[in-house]
Amino acid sequence: MASTSSAPDNDGASVIALHAVLFNELGDWKPITEADAANLAEYRQLATEAHAARDFWAGLSKTKHVEVGECETAYNFMLAAEDACLAPLYRILHSQKRSALCFSGGGIRSSTFCLGVLEALAKYSFAGDPAKASPRLVAEFDYLSTVSGGGYVGSWFSSWIAREGETAAVLRQLAQTPSGKLDPEPKPIQHLRDYSNYLNPRLGLLSADTWTLVATTLRNIMLNWLVLIPFVAAALLLPVLYRDFLATPAHDSILLLLSGFLLGVLGTAFVMHNLPSFGNRQQGENRFVIFCLLPLAFSAVFLTTWWGRQPPPAASGFYQAAFALFGGLMHAAGVLGGVYLSKLSDSPNFRKGRFQGKLLAITFVAAVGTGALGGWLIYFVAIRFHPALVNPDAYCCLAVPTVFATLALVGVFSVGAASRFTDDDDREWWSRAGAWVLIASVFWILFSSLVLLLPGWVADITASRKVIFSAVSAALGWYATQAGASGKSAAGTRGDQSAAQSDSGLSARLHQLLVPVSAILFLIALAFGITLLNDWASGLLQPFPHSLVLVELALAVLASCTVSVNKFSLHAMYRMRLIRAFLGASNEERKPNPFTGFDPADNLEMQHMSPAKPMHVLNLCLNLVSGSKLAWQQRKAESFTVTRLHSGSLRVGYQPSGRYGGTTPNDGITLGTAMTISGAAASPNMGYHSSSLAAIVMTLFNARLGWWLANPGEPGRGFWTCNGPAFSIRPFLDEALGRTNDSNRYVYLSDGGHFENLGIYEMVLRRCHFIVVVDAGADPDYTEEDLGNAVRKIRIDMGVPIEFSSEIRINPALGVEAKHCALGWIRYDCVDPGAEPGKLLYIKPVLNGNEPADVLNYQSANKQFPQQPTADQWFDESQFESYRRLGAHSVEEMFRGLPGGGGIEELFAVAEQYLSPPEVKRAAGGQ
Repeated sequence: MASTSSAPDNDGASVIALHAVLFNELGDWKPITEADAANLAEYRQLATEAHAARDFWAGLSKTKHVEVGECETAYNFMLAAEDACLAPLYRILHSQKRSALCFSGGGIRSSTFCLGVLEALAKYSFAGDPAKASPRLVAEFDYLSTVSGGGYVGSWFSSWIAREGETAAVLRQLAQTPSGKLDPEPKPIQHLRDYSNYLNPRLGLLSADTWTLVATTLRNIMLNWLVLIPFVAAALLLPVLYRDFLATPAHDSILLLLSGFLLGVLGTAFVMHNLPSFGNRQQGENRFVIFCLLPLAFSAVFLTTWWGRQPPPAASGFYQAAFALFGGLMHAAGVLGGVYLSKLSDSPNFRKGRFQGKLLAITFVAAVGTGALGGWLIYFVAIRFHPALVNPDAYCCLAVPTVFATLALVGVFSVGAASRFTDDDDREWWSRAGAWVLIASVFWILFSSLVLLLPGWVADITASRKVIFSAVSAALGWYATQAGASGKSAAGTRGDQSAAQSDSGLSARLHQLLVPVSAILFLIALAFGITLLNDWASGLLQPFPHSLVLVELALAVLASCTVSVNKFSLHAMYRMRLIRAFLGASNEERKPNPFTGFDPADNLEMQHMSPAKPMHVLNLCLNLVSGSKLAWQQRKAESFTVTRLHSGSLRVGYQPSGRYGGTTPNDGITLGTAMTISGAAASPNMGYHSSSLAAIVMTLFNARLGWWLANPGEPGRGFWTCNGPAFSIRPFLDEALGRTNDSNRYVYLSDGGHFENLGIYEMVLRRCHFIVVVDAGADPDYTEEDLGNAVRKIRIDMGVPIEFSSEIRINPALGVEAKHCALGWIRYDCVDPGAEPGKLLYIKPVLNGNEPADVLNYQSANKQFPQQPTADQWFDESQFESYRRLGAHSVEEMFRGLPGGGGIEELFAVAEQYLSPPEVKRAAGGQ
């Protein structure tokens, strides 16, 4: 079926809506019953209407001079039309009673535990000899949904299926009794065992693998700094340029005054043009910054420069009058400019007749009066605050904020004077404008002080203390980076931290305090170091020291064009090693480079994955650290998936995986790239792990595993086939400053656990009736935080409650009474009339004392097992085998009564028996 999409590009590209993705995932499904046929016909009709609605909106949004409200109405109509398509489609999906197997995040720990679960399920998939029987159970799952570490073994499994051509062949090898007496397991499993230390397989201080990691990390940091440091250095030169500009001879006094006056008029005109009771132009914050705040800032720079170049002042009536007259004229001219702009744009208030002569006259007189009062007040500061009377550096740090403070004061006077003619909307507008002025003032003071005052304060420190200062600063930066990157690949950061901090609430609070403090101190030290570097470089460029800012900007631009924000992050290093360990396992014709050990043929394109069940869904996170949806300020993320058919997000749209995000338009995104992004736990933007201070430090230290890809929705049109931005400085700054969203041309993708760590969100979206989820995320206190996060998001976003039939008894504190699983109900009937509730089987690693001897022996020597920190990505043989065997043992104990060759429904029936008859009865009664 043709996908419902927006107007086609010249190459036929389109945005694919969620309903089209779900329908395409039905594959070669044909209606059997009359109800199916009726639902299909209804869906096709609604899909045609939704397609037309999207076409209309896409065309309207590209048309000039269209009212914002008209475009917004068309957009909302399109969303409603596409949402309507889901009703008949969900009825079809409910009739299919589809199923999913979900592997959670949790690094190599989750991957290894899930491997054991998968092997055990494969054995239960056959009745009799696997060589002669057809598999059920695993072969019947419609989806394999993976997150982060679960995606490692999931990708290992799906790549093996792709190379074998069918799922049955892989399951037979996993289930068969080994014929060889030595090395009895299939080669793909032996390969995993060899590469359990996938980052550097050959350990040791003198190992080439270890030093390759070090060399790659240092190289990438240096290349990233080529982009970032020149840009930061150029920014740090601005206060110096202002100070030097202030000290130059006064040959352009009139020009400075005139420029300051006109820019002040422009900023004031913008205010009047946008005040709700005046121009009511309704322009947003970006335009306010560009057309109001920046002009006022430059106005303050020019005016303070003019004053600083004058001879030392003395109190006089002339200056008082001049300041008052200047302020009154500038404010009045701004009001007149606002009137002109409002009339020119045919303001709604003009059309309503609110711009009457009396009101305009009162407004003009009030503007003259408040502007004159502001000018008169600033006079008393100016005669006492002059470079000849105070430290020139202090003048540069405080002069512009003083003018800003006066402007804010004039705004206060204006609000008070106009209170009879304005309402609450105007006062709120003034308050927001005042907030921006306050932000600009504080930023100016801190930034200028860092450059102009801090070097003087540090100059008297002894050389030995400077060395100590540098070492401590570097250590603080490392600490902030490690702390920012140590959050688990999951829904919350508590898991790994609890393992490290045991029961100490004080140490947890101390840790939370030290991270931002360390980041701030490191950034101050870095700025100081760059300032000293600027001083040294300026000396080399004599007699043209000010040309340094141009040199640095040119270097930043050149580096941005040549250093890829994607290729020189840690992602590529991480991806190469994951591909070698997990995708190379099934490559029987593997021919690695004899020097590096890597084989490009290990990787596979998503579009070439096998159409056999289960369809692999890799769960990623689209970061929305600066997203516009207020309710998502905690999650700061939305779901993003990659399958062999489509890549994208339900809220922005999808693209075909065969032409999205590849190195050429014909290859598309690869399994290795999707698997690595899904496991990109350490990233400056990490969903609701994100910290603004940690993001800056992590970007500087290149602790960046995430990946930039074109927005699969309309903002990315024309760039969907690109594998990353061509110009690096914008995404670098977006990462560092937390400016990621889903409305830019490119989106930032990271670990799926930064949104939802179990992979069940997308399966409920697909209305799967049977979901088996393996939760191997770090959870030493067994609070099921990842499960709670998933249940909460599903209920909020889809209205589908998930209820458990009894208390979850997965806790080692219960001893032999501890259970390996819990059973829940997915209440589709709450949102889809006539639908039956689905079932969710929740499996988690736990010890209850009856595990094999080698597993218990490992736990006796490693007390955190099986909840060792996710940061431990270097598994030795005993650690690998203990997690794998625990995964298999958990399934064997739960499903001991499951006959070989049973299906998914039998699996759930045996799980109910395992959880004891009384609990099952209570669950049945609750339906």
